[in-house]
Amino acid sequence: MPSMNSEERRAARRKRREERCAKAKAERVKPCTLEAVADLNSLCKASKQAAGGVMWKSSTQRYMKDYLRNAVKSRNDLLEGRDICRGFIRFDLWERGKLRHISAVHFPERVIQKSLSQNALVPAIVPTLITANSANIKGRAPTTP
Repeated sequence: MPSMNSEERRAARRKRREERCAKAKAERVKPCTLEAVADLNSLCKASKQAAGGVMWKSSTQRYMKDYLRNAVKSRNDLLEGRDICRGFIRFDLWERGKLRHISAVHFPERVIQKSLSQNALVPAIVPTLITANSANIKGRAPTTP
């Protein structure tokens, strides 16, 4: 068997590393499915988290009054491929002496976005982030000297 030169050894190591990364990625994204996002438990948990800090709003209160029924409706919309985008609520706000133009999504859409983020995006992306890029991720905040 002829011996490999350094370039061939590096190429073989690179190939093994790429195969290992591809296998790890396939395992990591396997549970990140539409069914996981549209799961009733996921949608109920996402609705409670999305309501945190904004329960004083009437739109949030209306949604949370029947959050289970709304979760079932969102699940059906997702699984049947219906468009979940309902446009924006646009309004102006005077804040600290400045006029601000606000565009906010409707609360039901925010719930679905939260479920998507928690059940598909974060599990697929977080393991690839370095510590410096994960300050907003629970348990991954960088330590400051």
